[in-house]
Amino acid sequence: MPRVSKSSTATTKSGKVSKPAKAAPGTVGGGKKVSAYNKFMKDQLPKFKQSNPGVTHKEAFKKVAQLWANAKENPKNARGTA
Repeated sequence: MPRVSKSSTATTKSGKVSKPAKAAPGTVGGGKKVSAYNKFMKDQLPKFKQSNPGVTHKEAFKKVAQLWANAKENPKNARGTA
């Protein structure tokens, strides 16, 4: 019986082997860029939880999302040049 390898390549109908595309720098596995909001949440949520250990995840998420509204990382808060 032939060995079956579990590689990340796939064979197309025409018999060609296709390899999965590599993610570009600054992207997540699916190739989408990580938004400024997601970066902010990933950075700030653990900090908020550490300084407020009794708060539920849901409540912490709400509070950090509120902080996003006025955060300097938020593109909507970028100061335009006059």
